[in-house]
Amino acid sequence: MQSSPGMVTVAALSGIAAAAATVLLAASARRRTGPRRQAHLLLAVAAGAALLSLLVGLGGLLAAGDHWAHRQGQRTGWAAVVAVGTTLAGLGLGAAVLRLPGAAATRAATARLLLDGLIMGSALWFVGWVAFSEPTRLLGEATPVACLPIVLASIIAALTTGLTVILVLRVAPPRGWLTLLGVGAIAVTAGGLGVSAGLCQAGPGLALTGATLTAAGLLATAVAGRRADLTQLDVDLIRRDGEYAFVPMFAIAASAMYHLVQGGGFDGYAIVAGTVEGFALVTRQYLALNDVRGYAGRLAEREAHFRELAHTDPLTGLANRRGLLRALHRCAESGVPCVLLGLDLDGFKNVNDMRGHDVGDAVLIEVGRRLRGNLRPGDLAARLGGDEFAVLMHGSADPGPVADRLLGVLGRPYEQGDGPVFLSVSIGVAAGHGDADVELLLRNADLALRYAKQRGKNRIERYDATYDQLLSRRTRLEHELRGAIERDELRLVFQPVASLPSVRPVGAEALLRWRHPELGNVRPDEFFPLAEECGMIAKLGEWVL
Repeated sequence: MQSSPGMVTVAALSGIAAAAATVLLAASARRRTGPRRQAHLLLAVAAGAALLSLLVGLGGLLAAGDHWAHRQGQRTGWAAVVAVGTTLAGLGLGAAVLRLPGAAATRAATARLLLDGLIMGSALWFVGWVAFSEPTRLLGEATPVACLPIVLASIIAALTTGLTVILVLRVAPPRGWLTLLGVGAIAVTAGGLGVSAGLCQAGPGLALTGATLTAAGLLATAVAGRRADLTQLDVDLIRRDGEYAFVPMFAIAASAMYHLVQGGGFDGYAIVAGTVEGFALVTRQYLALNDVRGYAGRLAEREAHFRELAHTDPLTGLANRRGLLRALHRCAESGVPCVLLGLDLDGFKNVNDMRGHDVGDAVLIEVGRRLRGNLRPGDLAARLGGDEFAVLMHGSADPGPVADRLLGVLGRPYEQGDGPVFLSVSIGVAAGHGDADVELLLRNADLALRYAKQRGKNRIERYDATYDQLLSRRTRLEHELRGAIERDELRLVFQPVASLPSVRPVGAEALLRWRHPELGNVRPDEFFPLAEECGMIAKLGEWVL
């Protein structure tokens, strides 16, 4: 068989087009910088490998044209070189696609894409094997069946096709240039397979068709490579994930059943392809299960983190009121006795008013640090709001030493940029047993704290049952005082003012007295502070005048 002018022309045009595409990709790689440069370099290297294999194939095709039947050994050697070059080109194109920005951000994403491509490629190769082997023989007598280079070239073509199809399907639109790049990669490897198969057995027609396809694929790759900088890929590794497992397995099962029905058998290549498919699917599902486990673990960690944040004061890092209540309920449920200390900073409002809220927040943070550093292991410090804190002590130990230590520690100066801040603290102590009511324990500690502030602040008061009586009387006095003027329960007592030494009266001091029909005479030192707190003092002054 002689080389016709048409064959030479097609071979020359294919070589020229492939060379031009390779030059364009190399020039594009030289101009690129940054993270996209690696992908362009890989495209250029893959194009170079495809060009060399194409030139070898075309040279062998033209050299064997006059003695085609007598150069089977040489043609097989040239086909092997083409298959190796096609393999290197396919590997380079696959690596370039994976190195595109956004394609495989992590190693796990790369592994999943590779496994998906292997699953798709193995299924595609198996279906192709059924189509071209006995008894189907899709190409009839021209079907190549006994050439090892064809196997290598067909494997890399199937894998490249599987990987590019998977990536294109998983990229969010628009994906026109990526589709063109994928088509180019598939054409390059499929063309190499055609050249190799043509040299081996199928003849010059298939080899020239493969050469043309390779050149067209390199041109498409060059065009797509120039547009690869326009966008960053957005790959979804979860969308339609099940289809990539079921569709390939269905294709393999259907083609295997067809092959058996037609009287065919399975050789070692088919068994290896089926085994690879099975192991790839198992590995892929293991990775998916591992991802689910990792996601569930991270979700549990985040849930625990947010739950902890819900029980933590964001400013001081101490427990908040919800966290304190949770600890109190745990104590009550376990039957462990506990002691609750209520703390309130004396004069803290003046710090915010005079020095600003930034200084006030800094003082509160320092209070939290001092509380954490002066508690026993297992005890809990909490900020209930504003300048009010609490300490929960587990066990029945005497809280006196801890309270005394906190009184001294929190009373030390708080150094700030514009000068120290001086504060004192009032502490109320209430003890509860394991079966004590939580709300009652909180109320008792708060009552003891209020009593400590009423008795002069900067002191410690333990809860006493008499505090309930005092609180009840105080509440009732405040209520009754609001209507004392209208009920005519107030009167004035005049105390004379005498001039010495003559003892002659020169004036009188008016003293306010309150006699309640049920409570009797209420002392001025008892109802005057109440009048100031509830805003009645001005009204009483007007009545006296």
